[in-house]
Amino acid sequence: MKKIRLVRPAFSALVIAAAILIPVSSLSAPAEEPLRGTVTVVYDGDTLRVRLAGQKDERVRLIGVDSPELDDVREQVRLMAFLAKRFTFSRLFQSTVELLPGPEKRDVYGRLLAYIRTADGEMFNETLVREGYAYAYLKFPFDEAWKTRLKDAESAARRSGKGLWQREPYPVIGAPEAGRHPGEILTVRFRCLRSFKRGGFHILEADGAEFDAAIPVEVFKSLPGSLDFSGRTIEATGLVELYKGRPQVMIGVPVQLKRVDTFDSTNRVFLKRGWCRSALTLSRPQPEARGLLRAQSGESRDEPSRRSGPPGKRGAGLPSPGPGKAGAPAAVEWVD
Repeated sequence: MKKIRLVRPAFSALVIAAAILIPVSSLSAPAEEPLRGTVTVVYDGDTLRVRLAGQKDERVRLIGVDSPELDDVREQVRLMAFLAKRFTFSRLFQSTVELLPGPEKRDVYGRLLAYIRTADGEMFNETLVREGYAYAYLKFPFDEAWKTRLKDAESAARRSGKGLWQREPYPVIGAPEAGRHPGEILTVRFRCLRSFKRGGFHILEADGAEFDAAIPVEVFKSLPGSLDFSGRTIEATGLVELYKGRPQVMIGVPVQLKRVDTFDSTNRVFLKRGWCRSALTLSRPQPEARGLLRAQSGESRDEPSRRSGPPGKRGAGLPSPGPGKAGAPAAVEWVD
């Protein structure tokens, strides 16, 4: 019995010493062993599909973050949701990641709840919030240390004006500069050399510069009529990405495209809120009409705020040509 009493204190001291040496950061790490796999689908900013090594695919929901919804009725929210999706896609698609499950393994939809660690050790949940593409989502229980990290990341994004917190209008650059700004939300202005279909996309190729605006077929169909972009000056707003080394902006919401020509043969112009078709065709616009079209296309300094006018009124805030203005469009029809 004496030997037993001598061993126990020594063993206890050894355990205590080992516990003291454990880094504090490891106390906040998920308890389960990480799962490894390849990201095969990005559904939105915070949800993706991962093909696990030797196992079936898992639909994964990131813990502690919440990106805007792609099906939101508000156009600006859909835009931010699309940009969040593109950010996650550009960082994770076809890359190998580690999934670190949280205290609750699955949500009510059966999705695996996890933190994602990239090959270079980056915790992507935190990065998504810090870069401004998601809010810290603290509703459900998870590690308190992680809650603090995510709240701090959101505060940093808000202070820096990143992602969701970035104010419009976005900085405008020329197409030749786009390759120097991958990962930034910008407006790229370019003259369209040609428009053509490639796979499931319509491509607007810049003239004299390496840059494309890529429009998925389903989005292209939502634009009014059969629009000829060739020879036109275009502004494409979005996340600048590199596709096979070539800079591009992916278009997921019509509001991302703006044609800065003030007038064309079909009398269609582009507003920040969407495509606009005037109810009256003008063969040669009068000065009053040209002023209205400039305001509609965003070229006038006096362009009204999108928030002006009564809420819910489509087209509210547009300048009125007033009675008796010869040559000015009599009405404006919104086409979302």
